[in-house]
Amino acid sequence: QLNLPNQELIIRGFARPNLQFGVVQTNNSQKIDLIVDIVKNSDNGSGIIYVGTRNKADELVDILIANDVKAVVYHAGLDSDSRTWVQESFLSGRAQVVVATNAFGLGINKPDIRFVIHHDLPGTIEAYYQEAGRAGRDNQPSFCLLFYSPKDRYLREFFIKGDNPSPEMISEVYDFLLNLETNHEDSILITYSEIIKNLSENVPEMSVGTALKVLERHGYISRPNEKTANAYIRLKAKIDDVLAATGKRAKTQIEVLEKLVERFSVELQKGWDVNLEELATIIKVKKDSIVRTIKKLQEKDLIEYRPPFKGTEIKIIKRIDPLDLELDRHSLRAKAARAYEKLDEMENYVYNLGCRQEYILKYFGEMDSVDCGRCDSCLKVNQAKAKGQTDYRHKEYLG
Repeated sequence: QLNLPNQELIIRGFARPNLQFGVVQTNNSQKIDLIVDIVKNSDNGSGIIYVGTRNKADELVDILIANDVKAVVYHAGLDSDSRTWVQESFLSGRAQVVVATNAFGLGINKPDIRFVIHHDLPGTIEAYYQEAGRAGRDNQPSFCLLFYSPKDRYLREFFIKGDNPSPEMISEVYDFLLNLETNHEDSILITYSEIIKNLSENVPEMSVGTALKVLERHGYISRPNEKTANAYIRLKAKIDDVLAATGKRAKTQIEVLEKLVERFSVELQKGWDVNLEELATIIKVKKDSIVRTIKKLQEKDLIEYRPPFKGTEIKIIKRIDPLDLELDRHSLRAKAARAYEKLDEMENYVYNLGCRQEYILKYFGEMDSVDCGRCDSCLKVNQAKAKGQTDYRHKEYLG
């Protein structure tokens, strides 16, 4: 349990005396249950839960809603209207919790956020402290809790790889584009997944996008247009069976289904090419709610779903030998190496046996900082001292 003492709160430098930090090391399978339990039993008001992926955000918000928590979801896949609605719901207090990727928080001026929980390990200390620091801006006691599983590192390494393609991979992407047969005067319409299928190694789609940005920045290609087609949906069961299988607690999904059936029951049963943005406007629900409902039905094999085609139009500006690409190979490799170093520093925060806030402050150069006395590590040390233990920094006592 996190004990938040009442005291005069003074902010000096990077220090946030009103914030209580903690780390929970657990299996990934247990994280959501623990988070739901904390939120449901918390009297500390509103909060933000950060997750590493959009899929995890969608999963967690559905579970919170099913447990009668007023939660909304926020990630980069939302359209502008949906993002505005989420922000306004949170700021007004209609929503207690926002489940978000790191896309959420900038420009949000809500001083009474009582907790920030991280479901996944952030990539850097800078990112973590910025996100955690959105709690308690009214100087009232608030807590910042980080859940950690050793597998979290794989997700962060995946993102690092996506953001830092190797010079060899960039050359390979360029070589593939050069050798595509096209009748469109060097203009190519293709998806990232199609490009990946033709590379020598399986890389994240984000890595292809970054490689294309590098090529564009150096003047080898341009990307004049993003192309999006309709989605395809078809119910694979009778409407009544689909509604019955949804479950009474899935209130948002039931609402979406009922509105879809009311207007488009014939189309749903025959199979339907549809623009999801236009559909959301017609039935007056958020596009994100439609997509989450469809994916839940797809998991239960109740609907056939083909996502909208999302591709990029690429125009080749310069044709040269891929080996002659003028890339700053040293800077590209140094940037990737530094990203891994920062990830190591973030992971060291988890395993650090000393004060959580002191570790962060010293990272930012405040070498004269002292123990906060409130984080999980400090509380365990104080307990060990009270029992007369002398080696109270030993892992046995901080377990």
